[in-house]
Amino acid sequence: ACYVLLHQEFYLGKTVPHVFNLVLSLVFAAALGVGLGAFLIYHLHMVIHNRSTIEDLEKTPSNRWNLGWKKNFMQVFGSH
Repeated sequence: ACYVLLHQEFYLGKTVPHVFNLVLSLVFAAALGVGLGAFLIYHLHMVIHNRSTIEDLEKTPSNRWNLGWKKNFMQVFGSH
């Protein structure tokens, strides 16, 4: 996608709707990427602190299940 935006020869001979569709697709892809990135960061935060969604939303002060970020990560994703 970046190649297409940086090389003008791609646009030669293209009509306006083709370029519009390309730009619109890139905007939608960027929006989806930002949303999924935020979702990923939030869930990695919960994995690192060994919390469920409900525990995280309730903001309970202590978590007796927290074993440290490495052991928490290995509990969820495994050791291999």
